Amino acid sequence: MVFSKRDIKEPDSEDPSISSYEDCIAAGYKAIGSNQCKTPSGKRFIQASSEEDPANDSVEVEVTGELVCLPYWDSTSPHIPGCKVGLLDDYNNYFVLTISDSSNSTLDQTTPQTRVEISGKFLPGSDEKYRSVGQIEIEKLTPWKNISSEDGSITIQYPEQLDSNYVKTVDWPPEIQITEGLFSCTRTGKESNSTGEVDKRAIGERVYCITTQTEGAAGSLYRQYKYVFSKGDNELVSLTFSLQYPHCENYDNPEKASCKAEQQKFNVDELVKGMVGHP
Repeated sequence: MVFSKRDIKEPDSEDPSISSYEDCIAAGYKAIGSNQCKTPSGKRFIQASSEEDPANDSVEVEVTGELVCLPYWDSTSPHIPGCKVGLLDDYNNYFVLTISDSSNSTLDQTTPQTRVEISGKFLPGSDEKYRSVGQIEIEKLTPWKNISSEDGSITIQYPEQLDSNYVKTVDWPPEIQITEGLFSCTRTGKESNSTGEVDKRAIGERVYCITTQTEGAAGSLYRQYKYVFSKGDNELVSLTFSLQYPHCENYDNPEKASCKAEQQKFNVDELVKGMVGHP
């Protein structure tokens, strides 16, 4: 069985009227932990603390981003030597990081420019010295791994596992190839064709030529992706990998509904954007 694009759809355009946690959840966007919701554009909404426990302002979060040296609010003030390591997420939010007493994670063996997945308790509020939207007390920190092209001219970071129960990696990590040539892309074909569907999309600050091929087998859809972008004046970089999407109809509810919701929200473009980084 082969799925069409309507079986695994991209998130709809974001409703600009969303202004609260309740609006975000009602619109069907991703709930993070039990008290936070995030829209595709990166807006985060936190459920207000209950009246019974008004002091409990922290919420459980899962955030992916890059470790960075946190910038100062006042660039003209005297700076302390060294680097205050924090997190910059994919939507340009800075976070101060601390380590939970119960965590086995450490920031000592991680360096700025490392891409990580962090889960922990988020306390909103700006830091007096460093630019941030709040503090995350880390309970688990998982660094992404590095992989380079054969000539070593380009390196990407990738997650060892996807944060998904119903989208699985197959041909992984991505294969990187460097070829000579000028960037050109013509939209054509269908995913179910032998040559796949070719599409041209801007993702972040890069433009990609994306070829997608699908094949159904053993109750799942296997989808191969090839993302090509330009590097320099006459070089092209391609990332090739495959993902498995189990057929949600094989499950009973409520797992069937969970499978459909997760596959609908899973965004391959955002995954590639995180792996490749900025130009």
